[in-house]
Amino acid sequence: MNRKLLLQNRLIYTMIRVFVIIIVMSIIVSGSMSVKADEKVSVAYDYPITIYSSEWKELKSVEERRIACAVPIELLEKMTTEALVETVVKYPLFIDVYAYDSIIQGFQALGNYFKGVEVLLSRSDALDCLEDYASKETTRTVSTDISFFNADLLIDYLPVYRMVRSETEKDSQMRVSYGPAIYTPNGTEVPTSWWDPYTGYYEQNRFYGLTWADHNTNQTTEEAIMYTYLAAYPSTVLVASVNPKYNCHSYGWYSQSTSNQYWINDPWVYISDGSYSQTPSRAAGVKVVYLNTVLTCMEHSAIIVTPPTSSTPAQVISKWSHNGLFRHDIDDCPFVGTNISKYYYN
Repeated sequence: MNRKLLLQNRLIYTMIRVFVIIIVMSIIVSGSMSVKADEKVSVAYDYPITIYSSEWKELKSVEERRIACAVPIELLEKMTTEALVETVVKYPLFIDVYAYDSIIQGFQALGNYFKGVEVLLSRSDALDCLEDYASKETTRTVSTDISFFNADLLIDYLPVYRMVRSETEKDSQMRVSYGPAIYTPNGTEVPTSWWDPYTGYYEQNRFYGLTWADHNTNQTTEEAIMYTYLAAYPSTVLVASVNPKYNCHSYGWYSQSTSNQYWINDPWVYISDGSYSQTPSRAAGVKVVYLNTVLTCMEHSAIIVTPPTSSTPAQVISKWSHNGLFRHDIDDCPFVGTNISKYYYN
């Protein structure tokens, strides 16, 4: 194909993508404007695009997808709690929450581009309405509508949101094994505790041999979420299935073996002791840090497997919390967006 024709095709493709976004946003805006100021909305929001829509794959960036399924906060606030519950649990990118290492991290990240959870959990009858919704599907399987898993998670998260901290839960967490000491390439022990900016407490940093029960979930739930990720992020390819034992930081900095037994919340020691240094390289094997620039904490780690070219982004492999190990375009994942910057280490 000659260069002129290639440029023409790219221009047409870009125009199609822009057109899709404009149409979707016009539907969203017109729908929200049709609600009178004093009128309560008793019907859940009908998303004009979902992860299973044919148009979804036409939207190549995460930002485009977030825009396409956005719900105006004015509309969210006018909904009855029952309608709001269904709107929230069926939000197409709700699954982003599960990709983070803690429930608090996940919901804070989601709140940067979807305000439905915050509006819902501020309602006094949120728990009753969530439990009523969850009770409609009591059997959870891989093929179950994932909105019921989302309702389960919100029920668990509600006391955390309302700042009810259970000392019993904290004590039981601290009884999880640290495992034998592990070390950076320069011989520094990976710390057993770290200051968690999300909770404001010193938390356990290194875990060994975690199980599904430690994450308050099960394999069936995680496999359902895994298949949803593959639909929501079109560049993703499954490398290894769900695993409760290791996370992205452990995979990226400690061991790339799927028999890895360690979970690491904060791998900063691998950088601070000089084992790895920042690099301009985007070569295979380079480690990628998705840094929260407000909290100055490492949200996610990945390893480049295919360097970028003039026409294609770098591809990385990364573990998404206790879910699957995925190969994906570097920016086609839940960890990009507001207050996130990428840094590279070798």
